Amino acid sequence: TSVSTPSIITASGALGITPASGSNLNVTLATTGDFAVNTNQLYVDTSTTRVGIGTASPSGKLHIYSAGGLNSGINLEATSSAAYAVIDFNTNAGLAGQFLATGSSFSNGIFTGDQLALANYLTNGSTTLVAGGSNGFINFATGGYLTGNERMRIDSTGRVGIMNTSPSALLTLGTAGTTAGTLSLAGSTS
Repeated sequence: TSVSTPSIITASGALGITPASGSNLNVTLATTGDFAVNTNQLYVDTSTTRVGIGTASPSGKLHIYSAGGLNSGINLEATSSAAYAVIDFNTNAGLAGQFLATGSSFSNGIFTGDQLALANYLTNGSTTLVAGGSNGFINFATGGYLTGNERMRIDSTGRVGIMNTSPSALLTLGTAGTTAGTLSLAGSTS
């Protein structure tokens, strides 16, 4: 059935379209026509094959535009504590890697419960973490979100600080004024 009028307005309530059981609901648009829900809440640009959420001008295959903050990003949720939520990265060689979060009772090889992991599966692949700014650094923190929870830093010159946020040598352990600490080297030397 076709509708010749440019819009359908209901007297009250929502407009429902229910395809037969087991059938799809297909919306076919001309290459110059786009699909929009409330202007930009969901937008499909048919000429570029891009989808926008919160924008009518998507600049990537999926573009999410939001003011930020709580509940403004992408949420992947595993429904079982024995499962994991994952984003797959594929190349022409197949599955290249995954970013995954595991449920509390998940266990599969190196991946265990309550873990967030970035995995590279390519035979000759590497995983690179880059701080691209001229004064950029990479830091590692454990035990919470406070400034004092930073445990290690690699600064823009390549210096490494362990329990030190301003390393002054290739490897700096601890901070000035530290009165106690032990460096333990396990194993044997020849």
